[in-house]
Parts: sequence; structure tokens; C-alpha cells
Amino acid sequence: MVDYPPYYFQDDQNSIRGISAEVAQVLAKQLGHKLVYKRYPFGRVVLYLQTGKADMVCQFFNTPDRAKAAIYTGVPHVFESAWMFIKKGNKISYQKDLKQLQNYRFGGVIGYSFGKAYDTADYLNKQHAVSEQEQIKMLLAGRFDIALGTKQTIIYHAKKMQILDQIEFLTPTLADSPVYMAFSRARNDAYELATTFTEALVEYKKTAEYRQLLKKYHFEYPTFDSTN
Repeated sequence: MVDYPPYYFQDDQNSIRGISAEVAQVLAKQLGHKLVYKRYPFGRVVLYLQTGKADMVCQFFNTPDRAKAAIYTGVPHVFESAWMFIKKGNKISYQKDLKQLQNYRFGGVIGYSFGKAYDTADYLNKQHAVSEQEQIKMLLAGRFDIALGTKQTIIYHAKKMQILDQIEFLTPTLADSPVYMAFSRARNDAYELATTFTEALVEYKKTAEYRQLLKKYHFEYPTFDSTN
């Protein structure tokens, strides 16, 4: 998948890093698998899971549509928070009711989920960018009023673009969702892979190494331990 820090990204030495990628790598090594990373736009990742061209995704929300193509691990390895952000200086307030924002234009990234409340809000004016970088540029250009994303990811890209001082985040968060690994249903052994990775993950989450990895990427210990 295309870089999505701090979950997965290519560092300056061309190594794949991030909380999701590194947990997946540890589990795969324990189970005797070798991971070969491919970086695609997110929409293509979903398509490749459906067709079997991609075997596994290390960072995936469990939604009804995505579950048609993938078998998930039984426990999450981390949580992801969806935030709304705006061009600094714009006067927009949020009080946990999306209906109060229905007169604004929203901008997400193609294929992303931002929680059930937003995903099912058909009354909102939703537009899409192909990446976080394009999304931020469109927001600042006035193409839409409110953008959505993971705070750590948006801050990472905004810093690289040198425009962090031009955006601000609305509180509270839009959604806090568990993140899973997922395996293509096109594989005959998808259930077996999901089961063995789940068992290994349950044990790995008990280790100091896992907690150190969470700390490294500024995450709290996840306590949600089943799919929904």
C-alpha cells in the first residue's frame, strides 16, 4: 500500500516501517512466512484482495463491504482515530452531530473508511482525493471545507509539505476504530492464516516488545479484543 504513516511507510533506507508493518513482520517470522511488500493506492489494494492478487493487508478496518473480500484476524493490533481538519481560520465547530455540518463539503481519500457514522451519512456532500497529499492541497485550495484523516498521518504529510501551520483539527474525534490484519478470501488457506496470525498476535500482545513498539509510534495499548 502507498505510505500511511505511522502504520506503514518506506523509510530513507527503503525499509518498510510502521506499527502495522512491524507487527505483521514479527508474526510472519514466528509462523515461518516471508512477507513481500507491495505499495499500491488504497483502492487498488481492495481490488487486489478481491481478486487474490494481494494475499494480505497489514492494516485494515473491519467493515461489511471489505469483509466480502477478506478474512480478518480475530483481535486488533492497534486503534486508529479518524479526525476532521479544516483550513486554519475557518470558523467551523463540531459537537458530535454530523447533521449540523451537512451544509459543508467533505473531502476524504478514495477507499478509506472514517467510521460508521460518517460512512453511512448519505446526507453529507462527500468528495474524494487519491491521496492525503492531494487531499490537503484541495482543502487549502477551497475545493472542500472539511477533510478527514488519521491525525498522525495528516501531521506527517503536512510537515513534509511545510503547511502544518495552515490546518487545524476539530474535536472531538470522529471515530476510534480497531485495526486488523486481513487475508484475501481468494486464498484457500485464508481462514487458516487468519487463525494462526490471531493466535500469534494474542501471545505477542503480552510481550514487552509489543508495548515498546506501541510506545515507539505513540500508541496506547489496545484493549478491544474481538471483531464486531
